Amino acid sequence: MRNISGFFLLISLLISCSDGQVREIKPDNRAISYTGRFYFPDDGRAVSDWPGTSIRCRFTGKSLGIRIKGSSEVQFNVFIDDLPVKVVSCNNGDIISVAENLNKGKHSIQIFKRTESFVGRAEFLGFVTEPGAKILPWNKPPKRKIEFIGNSITCGYGVEGASRHEHFKPETENNYMTYAAILSRRFDADYSIIAHSGLGIVRHYGDSVKVSSDPQMPERYKRTLDSSDSVRWDFTSWRPDIVMINLGTNDFSTEPYPDKNVFNST
Repeated sequence: MRNISGFFLLISLLISCSDGQVREIKPDNRAISYTGRFYFPDDGRAVSDWPGTSIRCRFTGKSLGIRIKGSSEVQFNVFIDDLPVKVVSCNNGDIISVAENLNKGKHSIQIFKRTESFVGRAEFLGFVTEPGAKILPWNKPPKRKIEFIGNSITCGYGVEGASRHEHFKPETENNYMTYAAILSRRFDADYSIIAHSGLGIVRHYGDSVKVSSDPQMPERYKRTLDSSDSVRWDFTSWRPDIVMINLGTNDFSTEPYPDKNVFNST
């Protein structure tokens, strides 16, 4: 019945939207809180591709929709009032119902990116509320900030797979269940994930040369979006209290190993 009610809510929102009866909340609304690295172009989108990026706010009303554009393989966990309610995939920007039949009063929502950049990037286009509903600021600002730099373990590659031998699927990657996310929740910390499966400090997993030609993690660390070097990250915009680095496994996973002096000097 929950899926059926969600379907009818979506139809209702679509009809209301065509009649101008719903409120479109744009990504630049000051009540919306962003965790992790986002790119905000002039056209109003909020773009992200690193795993674990998060969108949060509170809201009033009995229902809520979101618009997220991107590949259908890019997936998010959705939490309403701190409870997991569904996993959603990006689409072409159509309304996705994420809450329905809620009680009156204030509620919270968190949209958490499960998948990493090679699966695809996401363009958050905003919330869709029912008439008279409001978007409110997040009321629980984290006490600490932690930054994690890593590879597949930090991404959550295959963390929900049946076994270590199962081939990768976007559905089995869930950054929310990694040591990084769990540790951050345990210590009430805001956190940022800079991680990409298979990549190393000097050499990527299974590469035939000692130094990989594709950008390694030290270079990608400077980026706002993992998949693009056109926008550099502003390191003054978010300062972590602590940085945890879990890299090097891919560099020495298979031969030929990188020269130690090259690895140590990078």
